[in-house]
Amino acid sequence: MYSKLQYEEVAESKEVVVLAQQCNKGWGVKAGMVKRPREEGTGNNNNNNQKRGREIDQGACDTLEMVASRCRDNITGGLLVDPVVAEDGHTYERRAIKEWFRRRTPATSPLTHEEIGTRVKENYAIRAIVEDLVSSPGLPRFERAEWYLARGKLLCERSRAETSSLAPELLPSSGSSSPDIRSARNAFERAERLVDSDNGVDDPSAKRLREEAQICREMCDRVLDVSRLRRQASEAGIDVNWVDDAYDAIFRPVGVKLTMFQKLARGTRVRVLDDRRAVLAAFEAQDDVLGLPDDWEESLGREFIVENYDANDSTYVIVRPDTFDEHEDNSKEGKWWPFSLVALLPS
Repeated sequence: MYSKLQYEEVAESKEVVVLAQQCNKGWGVKAGMVKRPREEGTGNNNNNNQKRGREIDQGACDTLEMVASRCRDNITGGLLVDPVVAEDGHTYERRAIKEWFRRRTPATSPLTHEEIGTRVKENYAIRAIVEDLVSSPGLPRFERAEWYLARGKLLCERSRAETSSLAPELLPSSGSSSPDIRSARNAFERAERLVDSDNGVDDPSAKRLREEAQICREMCDRVLDVSRLRRQASEAGIDVNWVDDAYDAIFRPVGVKLTMFQKLARGTRVRVLDDRRAVLAAFEAQDDVLGLPDDWEESLGREFIVENYDANDSTYVIVRPDTFDEHEDNSKEGKWWPFSLVALLPS
């Protein structure tokens, strides 16, 4: 649960965002440049009105920047895409704080440097505020485009349930599966449009961002095409399961086979070797301490997450990614495998 102070800060930020957006609608505020419609009138009244308009416009820009500063990651400084609250009560980008914890033992707070636990929880309120910010013309287009590009990548990795607080135009269509490719495509397309409509399209950074967003969108289009064709094949009773094997052979990383036992950290991604003879030989050699898992054939070539290890026997407890809970002990769902049958995947 959030503290009373956190809720008050969120409520205040929400009100400020609404106020700034109302100002934007009336005055056409853009980052670094303010335009106000010409008003009828002459003399001192006209000058006073123009002066008052400039003050309001500048106030709206300052207000948006103030809110945006509260919605930037305390580690990277970028707008929060996947905000989580750590045990120190501060909000961080999920990947940034996890990487911070991984590099420090014991885990500490990036702001207070005091020792804290590694448990984090989603900050839905801040996420909603950031979504309001990036939909407002008050922030630089390039920064908004960067956010939509990062959001699209996140949508490709996360389930629909984990992205349920998206803005309406980015919500998944009914019946979409995980990962949410269709919503990711919409996010990539919006990033493209923001860069295209920016006056600095000749900037090398803008060109690179636009190219990346375009490639990501087109890849999503191809994935959606494959999904459509698979449904069509299924309705026609055509077997296309061979596509999975072809995809694995071309794109899925094989990983680096371990030549000696390593104390792999909990949460490390690994793959079981796709070698029946090697698996049978390894378990036979350790028959006194290991039993061949019932689902060993189904595990060949599959990805798993390390839950624990036994340095004495040089073995790991590995669990399927869909059953791994970083906040709970998953040993009961896991199986023991010798290190010689495990390949280390990139993090």
